[in-house]
Amino acid sequence: PGAKPAVAAVPGIAFSNGQVITPKYTGPKPQEDHTLINCFSIEQIELHIASLNNGLQLPPAKLKAKCGDVLKALQDHQHGWVFNSPVDPVELGLPDYFEVIKRPMDLGTIRKKLENGVYTKLEEFEEHTHLVFDNAMMYNPEGSVVYNFAREMKTKFEQDYEVLLQQLNAEEDVKRKKGEACLLCGCEKLLFEPPVFYCNGMNCPSKRIRRNSYYYVGGNNQYHWCHQCFQDLKDGKSIELGEIAIKKEALVKKKNDEVHEESWVQCDRCERWIHQICALFNTRQNKDQRSEYACPRCTIEERKKTGRTEGSSTTPMAEDLQRTKLSEHLENHVRQKMEEQLESSAKAKSEAEGIPIEEAKKALEAGGAITIRQVTSMDRKLEVRERMKKRYAFKNYPDEFNYRCKCIIVFQNLDGVDVILFGLYVYEHDETNPNPNKRCVYVSYLDSVHYMRPRRMRTFIYHEILIAYLDSVRIRGFSTAHIWACPPLKGDDYILYAKPEDQKTPKDDRLRQWYIDMLIECQRRGVVGKLTNMYDLYFANKEKDATILPYMEGDYIPAEVENIIKNIEEGKAGKKGNSQGKKKKGEKKQKKKSGRGGTRSAGLDEDALKASGIVTPGKDQKSLEEGGRDYVMVKLGETIQPMKDSFIVAFLAWEGATEEQMQVPKAIQEYREKNGVVIKWKPKPKESPAKTATAKDAKESQAKSSHPVKSENGAQDGAKTVEGGEAKAGASASGPQPMDTSDDSGAKPKTSDKQEKADEKKDGSTAAPAKPSDPPKDAPKPAAAPAPAPPGAASQTPASTPAPAPAPAPGQTPAPAAAPPPGTEKPKVQVVSMEERAGKFTEKPKVQVVSMEERAGKFAAMAKKRGTQVKSPTPEKTDSDKKVDKSEKEAVVTYVTDSKGRRVKVIDDDAEEMDCEFLNNRQAFLNLCQGNHYQFDHLRRAKHSSMMVLWHLHNRDAPKFVQQCTTCSREILSGFRYHCPTCADFDQCQECVQNPNTPRHPHQLKPIPVATGQQAELTEAQRKERQRSIQLHMTLLLHAATCNSPKCPSANCTKMKGLLKHGC
Repeated sequence: PGAKPAVAAVPGIAFSNGQVITPKYTGPKPQEDHTLINCFSIEQIELHIASLNNGLQLPPAKLKAKCGDVLKALQDHQHGWVFNSPVDPVELGLPDYFEVIKRPMDLGTIRKKLENGVYTKLEEFEEHTHLVFDNAMMYNPEGSVVYNFAREMKTKFEQDYEVLLQQLNAEEDVKRKKGEACLLCGCEKLLFEPPVFYCNGMNCPSKRIRRNSYYYVGGNNQYHWCHQCFQDLKDGKSIELGEIAIKKEALVKKKNDEVHEESWVQCDRCERWIHQICALFNTRQNKDQRSEYACPRCTIEERKKTGRTEGSSTTPMAEDLQRTKLSEHLENHVRQKMEEQLESSAKAKSEAEGIPIEEAKKALEAGGAITIRQVTSMDRKLEVRERMKKRYAFKNYPDEFNYRCKCIIVFQNLDGVDVILFGLYVYEHDETNPNPNKRCVYVSYLDSVHYMRPRRMRTFIYHEILIAYLDSVRIRGFSTAHIWACPPLKGDDYILYAKPEDQKTPKDDRLRQWYIDMLIECQRRGVVGKLTNMYDLYFANKEKDATILPYMEGDYIPAEVENIIKNIEEGKAGKKGNSQGKKKKGEKKQKKKSGRGGTRSAGLDEDALKASGIVTPGKDQKSLEEGGRDYVMVKLGETIQPMKDSFIVAFLAWEGATEEQMQVPKAIQEYREKNGVVIKWKPKPKESPAKTATAKDAKESQAKSSHPVKSENGAQDGAKTVEGGEAKAGASASGPQPMDTSDDSGAKPKTSDKQEKADEKKDGSTAAPAKPSDPPKDAPKPAAAPAPAPPGAASQTPASTPAPAPAPAPGQTPAPAAAPPPGTEKPKVQVVSMEERAGKFTEKPKVQVVSMEERAGKFAAMAKKRGTQVKSPTPEKTDSDKKVDKSEKEAVVTYVTDSKGRRVKVIDDDAEEMDCEFLNNRQAFLNLCQGNHYQFDHLRRAKHSSMMVLWHLHNRDAPKFVQQCTTCSREILSGFRYHCPTCADFDQCQECVQNPNTPRHPHQLKPIPVATGQQAELTEAQRKERQRSIQLHMTLLLHAATCNSPKCPSANCTKMKGLLKHGC
């Protein structure tokens, strides 16, 4: 609805709801499954239609006019003068009026609200009008004059309001029949959120371009410049933008005032118009524009006639997404906790209301099934910024950090649709990382919308997801979890695009407390030990420098450190201290008044220091290298000290944790004792002086050309020499790590290929660092000792899982693990001890899937060990043994049974990579949602957006964005799109171009073939085989480039070396 396009007057072109009405196709109509409604039962369709009916939706002007007529009749009534103005208790002698009446209201106040546009719904006007008369009847005794007036006026209002509703409903039915309003929701023209553009200029990179301001666009509408940055561009000079280069003259000037309307679809049976979002219509499946579409109401009629109540198709849903060990652990844990919470709440309700417990359960069960899926698991590389790398090069600070990026999505089935409610990004830095990122987990981004049913379960479920995740990573050997509690700015989104208007963004203190409440529950269950913050942990010791701070992707620290170093290099250090800014201004005024230069106790005069030749604070690199105080830490400490509580650090209860890291408040300890919470963690035994001295000698002999970096708990790790991003050999100072045996499928997990590959460059020392060629001679082969899940996840551990043995002291033989009872899964392919992961065994066979980043720095260490390995107490395996082991590992497959009885594979998310182009990072997902109007600001839109995201997840190779025809507003999915190079946003489909009645565009149109997404036809097995082949070739290339052995046993290595030599 709304104004029809100007071309509507052209003969042969008719418009309705902004859509071109094409001649009705009378031939055979192909069947396409282009709506999710087809897989719904009749009951689910009716629930969906009911959720769309939000009552009469009137435009503000019409609402004001219609309600104004009803209100005028009341005010003009013979008794209206009594209720036209607010009650004055003083004048009328009513001292207790406000004690009885808590919400005063009168017809005059309603008139003001109506004229000022306060009311947006008829129900709001109705409520306030009833309140006027209800207050009068409440305060005045029955039978009094005012009571009778109020009752008479209330009756008149009810009669007038009923007449108004009948009139409006009749008008609404006429509109729906004529196609002027949506058949399902009754709304007319609905607009999307205005598009958000970010500047690509140098002055304000990644900043929003203001609404209604002018900007410049280029590069197929992918790059934007604000007016100021456009002026700074040089004429005639090419702008390099990734794969393309454009000039300033090619940029098109536009105004940021675009609005986009929701698209419509017409039912081929009743010929009524419906919003595509209301109809859950998937335009990507509407490839043949002649295919038949039936609206939900027509679908119900047809089903009832034929006697079919269930859906006619099986569109893949959230449950059909790939399962991983992590997602299975999270989903089973959350469902178990939800069941326990429901039992507890139902029992309390039953006792309080005296009803049967089954009835209480039924009253509390309001939502659909919760589905949790991991959609990405990718190895990523974080390169250290140049200034940071340069300043701390003398400490061999790493050039890069490798980490595993994982994304978790939570769905709930609402009215038959799996709706996305929660998203979580986490970054995992495992034990192969150099300090300070070793064994760190970073909770990067978290976002949600409030559509969960029941809504009161939101916090409970989201907390349980985080608790289960932290429990999972601490069992896998991660030592610390880092959280930056930072809410988004107004109008910004972290993961889910466009939030509901009534969903409030939490303030800093509220969000921080939300995380703390979750971590306190982790402490109660024994998942987490000590809770602290970055300031108290890293800035208390003045001898420490910035190399001890974890360096995480997207965190506050890397960017702020780089800015501080930049200010130091430019001589600006101390001028703009965040915590001393006001003091500095005062000092300048005092200096001018007294005419003195020099310094004050509160700060330094940088200009005077420069004039006298004194070095700016922090710029003396020699002092830093000699152990002087790091000025970067001073300034950074001043910056984060006021907000230190937002940088949360939690020590996880992994097996290598120290006693100090596991300290908890007395209240937590008492809670554990009261509730019988048993902590399986054992403190690390202290080393004897002799062993400490031996370890010290070994460390010093290895560190002659390198400097050790302390971890956050102060323990020295093995000396590390960083060259080109490679972390050289050095054993972990921590003890053996427990392995998670609480696999939700009932099978025990195996060691990930990623961990096994990392073990090839580790020795077996658990107490002190040692050289790769000097493994401890007295260290026997330990037995596998699986560790159970914590008390909070006890339901996830099979009853037959043996109890873990305590961590052995250095040099001692650990007790063998108890044999599994008969009937349990064989452990030979699923359980690998943490001692193996820590490097107790000698060289492992090559693993099938390992990340590119890890491979890049490992082959040199492997080659070194291959030539210098001293005989270990563990006998080295023969080639035949290795082949058997490898075949066993490749044969390990875990399966579970889904709700439909199908056998589904569960992959190891640490061993296999899950690549999803539009979910590998949050910005890519936001771009997908913004570009396709996948919004979450209303439930109807959240349903449609979730449906489309699921379609993309099941068709990952399909195009992420498609163009719409400017004339007919249909998406161009096949053939050619005719694009105007002059008008940036003009595209026409082939049918409109060939239609002689369509007005000709003034510029020459360029035909561009539309990507058909044929790659989507690849099966999952073919996709994995292609990825595996690429990874194997890259592995061989990296191996050959770093292998120095003239007698390398790999024949392919020799061939690749020959190719590399030939290429040189």
